[in-house]
Amino acid sequence: MDKSKEVFTAQIRLATKVHLAFCKALKKTLVDVQKPIDTTIIGIFKPGDQIKFYPSPEYIEAGRFKQAKWLRQEVEEAESQDYAAFYSSLKAGTDVQTLNFASLATVCDSSADSVK
Repeated sequence: MDKSKEVFTAQIRLATKVHLAFCKALKKTLVDVQKPIDTTIIGIFKPGDQIKFYPSPEYIEAGRFKQAKWLRQEVEEAESQDYAAFYSSLKAGTDVQTLNFASLATVCDSSADSVK
């Protein structure tokens, strides 16, 4: 196998490990511990009857995503000026656990920067 295929295979293997470790960490925190978790990159996941995902304003802007209807309704009900203010209050107002990329990196046998 040539060098580029080896590098590609290694990167796919690492991405798979990171994805599985990320999902496992989310499940443990959201389902078992019942605490919200801030990924610091894409947003906050919050447990309840259903697990809700509150994307960070930067994530929405970067992807040019449209907010879900339920999310727009929550922002209106909270009487926030805009989504960024709502997101900040959500982040500050609840006991949010932050995802630890160093522990994900340890599980994946990699560095924290490559896991991000």
